[in-house]
Amino acid sequence: MLENLSPQPGSLVKEQRKSELGFTVTTFTPNKEQLRKQETIQGEQIAVIVFPGAGDTAAVSEKMSESVVQNLLQEQVRRQKYAIDGNFKVAAAIHMPSLVSKDVIDASGDRDTKMQGFVKMIAAVLKEHPAQKVFLVGQSMGGQNLPELVSLFKTQFPNITIAGSVFFQSGGLFEQGIAEFNQGLGKSNQLEHELAQNFPTKLDISELEERIREAKNKYDTGLALKLTQDLEQMKANYNAKYAQLKQNALAETERTVPGKKGLPASRIGHKKIESLFQKIEQLTTEIEQRTTSQETESPETQYDYKAIKRAQALRRKLLMEIVNHLVADPVIGNTWKPLSVLIEAGRESFLSKRKINKQVQVDLAENFDFPVAVAWSQQDAVFPAQKAQTRTGLLSKVFNKASKLYDVVVENLGHKPHSFNPEKFGQVVSDIITRIQFDEQENSTTALRY
Repeated sequence: MLENLSPQPGSLVKEQRKSELGFTVTTFTPNKEQLRKQETIQGEQIAVIVFPGAGDTAAVSEKMSESVVQNLLQEQVRRQKYAIDGNFKVAAAIHMPSLVSKDVIDASGDRDTKMQGFVKMIAAVLKEHPAQKVFLVGQSMGGQNLPELVSLFKTQFPNITIAGSVFFQSGGLFEQGIAEFNQGLGKSNQLEHELAQNFPTKLDISELEERIREAKNKYDTGLALKLTQDLEQMKANYNAKYAQLKQNALAETERTVPGKKGLPASRIGHKKIESLFQKIEQLTTEIEQRTTSQETESPETQYDYKAIKRAQALRRKLLMEIVNHLVADPVIGNTWKPLSVLIEAGRESFLSKRKINKQVQVDLAENFDFPVAVAWSQQDAVFPAQKAQTRTGLLSKVFNKASKLYDVVVENLGHKPHSFNPEKFGQVVSDIITRIQFDEQENSTTALRY
């Protein structure tokens, strides 16, 4: 009987509803069969609210919420099967849109009105799917909005019990304000574009061809023409294996890099450029090998979104290799313009020092009087775990009212877990929510690694 509790395909009901402001919210709830099975469980009803980051459609990012529910249902089975003390029932997972998604931007009202609309919509859903405990999960920009949302919950809907929160790769825990963040994000996007254009893989070509088709379908001839020109240059670089770029770099370095200890400039410059392009060649080959196996023969499904995301994640590895190489020896970056653009963007987007904003510290200390988990990913090139200043002892100073603290590091997960590995995101968040409910130790910081 216990095994029958395990969620099967189709075990969730997906509902979408529009708020009075015009944006759409997605809800995942157990189906009737799962609800019937949950009647055998002794435990409180819980709900999870997920606030995604920016840059992806709801159809992509909502995979995070779906994965969280599936993993929570599996945890129910595990706890019953092994007679583990304590269990819970899943009421719903509410997947909110990003604050910068098109339907929210197009919705009526200013930002404050929309944030209040978020909270009202959540309260309406919880009225239909009551829960004794509510958990808030914010990923990237979604985490940046959690302090304000918690404040709105406490003032407008004090009857809703927030049982815990998870900051997952959260942008809100860094010193830079929204203007600086957007500036860095723009440089990051520029960086990815330059890398794809100069050092493309087959998947980059496939993605650009898809964008051209979309532009033509929307009759955007100007964009289609620009992208077609980009595609021609990308194919030329790919077919030539960056030969022209390498030749330009060698020529420019030979012209500008001074000689040393009697050695000619060409010998010094050529050796550095050869070394760099050898590294680029190795890493772009790795991208091809690890992603082209995911492609399919079918023309209808040739554009593989997940494979594209895997390639982008691997390209960040390439980026960091280039950046680290040139930071150690910036002469090349300063003498060859394409690399100069990359290195400048890389320094500002990925190598800048970040700390917690003082005002954010006040907000977090005032309202977060429940368990808090702060999770970072080792492979996150936007907010890398190595740069996070909230780790270890500083957590207890920032969240000084939190009853439990979890310092979390996740391996093998990029900044967009919903695209790269939503299953792992669901596993990590589900485990954290379970720990928050049943860990007995209070007023402590627990280090977790996944």
